[in-house]
Amino acid sequence: MKKSLVISFVAIGLFLLIAVSGAFAAELPELEVLQQENNARLAWTAPLFRENESDLLDSEIKSYSVAYGLTSVQGPAQVFDVGKVNTYLIENLSPGEYQFAVLAVDNSGTQSKWIESDLFTITEASRPNPPGDFSVIVGGYLTINVYLNN
Repeated sequence: MKKSLVISFVAIGLFLLIAVSGAFAAELPELEVLQQENNARLAWTAPLFRENESDLLDSEIKSYSVAYGLTSVQGPAQVFDVGKVNTYLIENLSPGEYQFAVLAVDNSGTQSKWIESDLFTITEASRPNPPGDFSVIVGGYLTINVYLNN
């Protein structure tokens, strides 16, 4: 938590009134996305507040929901419960630009606000060979690529 201090000066007649108010500015929760081949590993920090702005303690969090989708597709994103973890791996993503989001659900079912990622791109080059294709390295000098066609 970052602490901020506000000092106000107000002149009233011959007197100088100094008002000091201390406030704590909460750090915003973060969602980080790391690419691993055609997969996306999400990692996030727990939100400190529910959607209604009331405090949310880590001990009150029952689970997290993850949502993601291609930015080029209109309609609902895929949303699913991942339990009480702060990392999750989404596998076998098709090439495209994605948006990811996470929210916390407390023990009474109240949600936090969505924590959204920056836009994230999976490229064709990052995808591994399709199942059935393989590479063999012989003696560290020769690589043989085998591509099977249906």
